[in-house]
Amino acid sequence: MNTIDNKQQIQFREKAKKQIDEIFDQLDNLREKKNQVEAKSQQEYQKRIDELESKKKELKSNYEELKNASESKWTEAKQAWESSSEDFKSGFSKLKAIVE
Repeated sequence: MNTIDNKQQIQFREKAKKQIDEIFDQLDNLREKKNQVEAKSQQEYQKRIDELESKKKELKSNYEELKNASESKWTEAKQAWESSSEDFKSGFSKLKAIVE
């Protein structure tokens, strides 16, 4: 592995860590807003929260794989992270739409 690739991997890992921290903080904030949602929407809201909890576990797992990926597994781990990150963001947007 050359130095440029290693620097890019470190930068990507740092970016991923920052992103995962922000996403999880936002999820916690939305979870706290559940009581502000109208009664008829609370069931849908809870369903979306539950889905995000599942996606959160996957995202965290993919982050750990990314963090510990060897050179030969880096591209695969990066793609898995990006995919689960986008999936989480999509679910997060759906949840946020219920509150707003």
